[in-house]
Amino acid sequence: MAETYEKNQARDAFAVYRDPVAKLPTQTDNRGYREASTFLHKIRELFAAMDADQEVQTYVTALRTADRRKRDFIILQDQTGW
Repeated sequence: MAETYEKNQARDAFAVYRDPVAKLPTQTDNRGYREASTFLHKIRELFAAMDADQEVQTYVTALRTADRRKRDFIILQDQTGW
């Protein structure tokens, strides 16, 4: 569903991606972390297309702070350029 919003309604697509990103790291396994990172990459592209880089950085910083104890998740984010 988010893919249909990506081109014309980026904020709606973000809303669709945001929920899985919040839930996947709670699985505390690398599979969940990889899926969350995939969604984060899509979110970054959406915000870049809207020239809202600061907004996405604020979102990711809050996410990293909330998940700071999930070392493998933070490492994966670092490896993908966050």
